Amino acid sequence: MTDEAFGETPARRRVNFGVVSAQLGLVLIIAGFWTVFSIRAPGFLSSFNLFTVGRALAIDIVIGFAQMVVLATGGMNLSVGAIGVCAVMMGGYLMQTLGLPVPVAMAGALALGGALGWLNGFVITRTGVNSFIITLASANLFSGAMLIVTKAVPLNALPPEVGAFGKARIAGFVSPLLLIALGICAVLFVLYRYSALGRNILAAGANARAAAMSGVPVGRVVTISHGLSAFWRRSPA
Repeated sequence: MTDEAFGETPARRRVNFGVVSAQLGLVLIIAGFWTVFSIRAPGFLSSFNLFTVGRALAIDIVIGFAQMVVLATGGMNLSVGAIGVCAVMMGGYLMQTLGLPVPVAMAGALALGGALGWLNGFVITRTGVNSFIITLASANLFSGAMLIVTKAVPLNALPPEVGAFGKARIAGFVSPLLLIALGICAVLFVLYRYSALGRNILAAGANARAAAMSGVPVGRVVTISHGLSAFWRRSPA
């Protein structure tokens, strides 16, 4: 039995080697900068700096995941930030104005984010317009609607436990937000590696026409991906 029988062709091996090399190079660059900063900046490894960097990194990681879910389908989501703002304002409204418990408000915010993402995917699949155009338009619509509803007045009387969570530290330097980001990473790894939905998403992104001819519900996959993108974007806020 040859390697080709298992799908391991020379071309595939070259592609895999290139991907691994690129990832290894990125790791080496990060390790090099980390070493330089640790030596040249005495406070770089302080607990405060590690906590601050980790908290900022967690937000960037989840934004990247939110975009990655749509990129995997071959699309683009330019409304990630706008949906995040809508979901955050919804959570603040439920906590500050309606006085709902924090977990209930967070669930409501996640539900709104997922619904707006689903709406993006629904419009994309129904109209056939490129996701770049649809999400560019929806980003402006969502942001404008939120400004109209809130009258550009911030919500600044949230329950103290919300701020306390953002300032909390684990082991003195680890932000809980970073753990949430790593948890989302684990969920997405399982999704793409072991689930039928994850394989369908990757198939639709590789070749939507071939995936559709193979029985993959491409439209449904795109809609679900946009919903997941908006859902993940709200998670660390």
